[in-house]
Amino acid sequence: MKRAIFYIFSILFLSVVLPAGNAISAEFQPAMISIEHEGVTGIYRWQYTRSRGSSWEKIIEGISADKMMSGDITGDGNLDLIAWFSDGSLYLYDITGKYWNLLCGSSAGLTDFTLAQTGASGPYTLIVSNSSAGQGLDAGINRLEYGAGWHNISTGTASVLAGVDLNADGNDELIFAFAGYEGMYVYNFSTESAAKIVSVSPSQVISADITGDGYDEAVVVFAGLGVYLIRYVPDKSNDQQLAVENPLDPSKDIRENAVWVSKSKSGKGFQFNRITWVCPDGGTEIASGDITQGIGEEVFIVYQDRTYYYIYESVSWATLVNTPLKRIISGYFTAGAKRDLIVCDNISLGLYLYKSSSDSWERLLIEGNTNAMASHILIQSAPDAPVPKTGQITSYRAGDDGDYQMGVEWPAPRFTDHGDGTVTDNLTGLMWTKDANMDGSKTWNNAIDWCNALDHAGHADWRLPNRREFASIIDMGEHSPALPDSHPFTGIQSADYYWSSSTYSGHTGYAWQVYPYTGLLESEIKTNTNYVWAVRGVADGNVPVPRTGQTAAYRDGDDGYYQLGVQWPDPRFTDHEDGTVTDNLTGLMWSKNANIDGNKTWNDAIDWCNALDHAGYDDWRLPNVLELFSLIDHAEYNLALPDGHPFTGVQGNYYWSSTTYAYSADRAWFPNPGSGHVRNYYKTTTVYTVYVWPVRGGQ
Repeated sequence: MKRAIFYIFSILFLSVVLPAGNAISAEFQPAMISIEHEGVTGIYRWQYTRSRGSSWEKIIEGISADKMMSGDITGDGNLDLIAWFSDGSLYLYDITGKYWNLLCGSSAGLTDFTLAQTGASGPYTLIVSNSSAGQGLDAGINRLEYGAGWHNISTGTASVLAGVDLNADGNDELIFAFAGYEGMYVYNFSTESAAKIVSVSPSQVISADITGDGYDEAVVVFAGLGVYLIRYVPDKSNDQQLAVENPLDPSKDIRENAVWVSKSKSGKGFQFNRITWVCPDGGTEIASGDITQGIGEEVFIVYQDRTYYYIYESVSWATLVNTPLKRIISGYFTAGAKRDLIVCDNISLGLYLYKSSSDSWERLLIEGNTNAMASHILIQSAPDAPVPKTGQITSYRAGDDGDYQMGVEWPAPRFTDHGDGTVTDNLTGLMWTKDANMDGSKTWNNAIDWCNALDHAGHADWRLPNRREFASIIDMGEHSPALPDSHPFTGIQSADYYWSSSTYSGHTGYAWQVYPYTGLLESEIKTNTNYVWAVRGVADGNVPVPRTGQTAAYRDGDDGYYQLGVQWPDPRFTDHEDGTVTDNLTGLMWSKNANIDGNKTWNDAIDWCNALDHAGYDDWRLPNVLELFSLIDHAEYNLALPDGHPFTGVQGNYYWSSTTYAYSADRAWFPNPGSGHVRNYYKTTTVYTVYVWPVRGGQ
């Protein structure tokens, strides 16, 4: 392919008129866009950066793609791009290695392709439909498992292909329709068998979690019948059945008289819910994305020169924009917690970015037609425990925590009061006693014993929270107490400390304590008394709480005994050998040298980080307090960083965070990676030697 690409360049080289941009950074999710316009034809990688705005990188010039999808095809853990070019050929582009591989040439007569996740953690399977045999393919529907060659699924040519996890088992099924024949089929990769589930052929199929249950549904357009949501039903033998031979019944409405199609004698089947009678205008694609952060994703369609989106939670449609959009892709393209959109206007053929968090539009290209765009993200490589927002929304200067507000957005509502003396934190999934002072203060050992013996609200598995679990409910934007506004808890002893189950590794006669009045994370001798707040469950919510790192048990029921939380990835860190290190647990990128430019005041630290140009990135910033805290290993002391870390120059002293101390705005938080303490001090201090460790990335 390289030889062919250079040939294309030599005869079709065009002057690029895209907006100027520097090298792409990895802060926000990029997109691959195929552009076809006067003066520009090719595939470009676009990305939004905090410091420069839009940036563009040329992938190939002189040829456009009719369809693109991305996923790990080769199984190497890196992202690949599959591009169906306008000449009919299908290529794989290795985004990491930056090379092209021909998968099938134009003589195969490709009619469509899709990707399917046929293993929860394995590579994607490529499925193609082609009208001609040759190049290792039989005519019909073929699947490619990279390195193992092509395997024929069916001899019939498909008009529609889509991979959807209908069975909610972590493996996609293939939804397809045969060209020239009525009917929609589902192919199971495990059993290598197909079943016809309805005798009407779809014109479009996409995969999306519309209902918000954590599993994908198929969103299907049936010409003349509307747009339907299709879900697999494990056992609905007592519900209405519709024979396979019959078409969809248009008299059935969503959430009223659902249509059921039997798959087997056991009564298992598929539920069809109509979400609209209308069908998208010709030449436009349905799409999905989460721009409201409500329950599930939204469905986007174009009808009568307007673009609408469907909200499952309210069973309603809303107008996105009063113009027909030709192409729509969704992704975390900017710093917002909601997904953004990149769209191509079907009238002006301009490219636009919709920032859903601010409900604003930005023009990317004044004019530019696109037949294909791919949201450029590798789901498997997402961090196991991304850092949430600190809660600080007040900005005390540009570049601080309140200015950037980095981290995963908190859910609304943050807490669920179950009305039985328990409260669930919807951010982490942990359940807490509503009363934060059920039995007074105790020594550390007595606190653990009391929690382990507690039988409350029908639960007998209460325990003392570890240090990270306790820190997860702190709101760094609040004080007196430092808990999220409108929290439902009672009995909080704001002026006193609470025990955690984590031992201070620097002195095992001490344990970590939390001061909910301000959020201070200190240590205290275990024989002293503190208050007790019981927790239960596993932190598996929007932001799973990672393990503390403590593996030694100093008694039954402590942190080292339970070792609860998200297990750290192996390896924990990736050294890019360019002066940067990525923490694979959180996804954050740090400078490898933790002391590039010595100690500074707080303001100087922020200015220095914002001006830093290092390893080809210019979007460095001062980390917030939770980002610095995420590096702490509670099994270690001097330095309290994970064993085998690749960092250099780490000082066993305090490091500035960008987070202001809410109780006294002339102070800021500064964690100590030497000991693990998290304290605060005056921003202008020269008494303490406070260092600077820049970070980049995050949500």
